[in-house]
Formats: sequence, C-alpha cells, structure tokens
Amino acid sequence: MKTTIVAFAVIIGVKVLLSDPVARSEDSTIQVLRANYSTHYGDYDECNKVNGTDGDYTELLKAECNGKSNCSYGKIGEKGDHCPDKRKGFDYFWTCTSRSGQTEKEGHITPEASGKVANLSCP
Repeated sequence: MKTTIVAFAVIIGVKVLLSDPVARSEDSTIQVLRANYSTHYGDYDECNKVNGTDGDYTELLKAECNGKSNCSYGKIGEKGDHCPDKRKGFDYFWTCTSRSGQTEKEGHITPEASGKVANLSCP
C-alpha cells in the first residue's frame, strides 16, 4: 500500500510539473536557416564545387545547433576547401523561436573564417 501511494504521488507530481506554465521553459530555440563558407557575402559564391565539396554548411550547422538556446560552431573549413587560394567568410542565418513568436538573426565572420567560431544565441 505504501509503495502504491509513493508511486501515485510521483506520477501526480510529474503531471503537475508538465502542465504548470511556470515550470515550462520560456527560452527561445535556434532554428538554422542557412550557412555558407564563401568568397562573397550571402548566397553567391564564385567557386561552386571544387575538390568534391562546396561551401554550404547549412545541414552541419543545423545538426549542431537546432533546438538549443546557445551554440558555438567551431568546424568552419573542416568540410574541405572548395575554393583554394581564395579567402572565404562565413555567413549564417537563424531564427529564434519561442511561444511568443519568431525573430530572425544573422552572423558574419570576415575572411578568413576557417578555424574561427560561429556563435548563435537566442534570448
């Protein structure tokens, strides 16, 4: 009987915690839109695909950062050099999503971005 009461109290406690709006996190979460390691600002890159790779880091950044409130990505350039002998920057764009809405953000690392860290955060 005592075990049943304890188990019942634990289950009720979890249910109350999950349904209590004060207990829920109000933190925004990161949703990466796109990320480019390129010779030009934004989406355009004069070196499309060289050495079997390109400058699109969108999926890599998504895998590392989506769903977090803060994220530091330090693997810029590790995918390979798709444009040898050209200095490249890193442009990245994301949204911060919370129950109250969505805010778009962006970050830029000037050339040469290889080996530097991209920091994403949501309030």
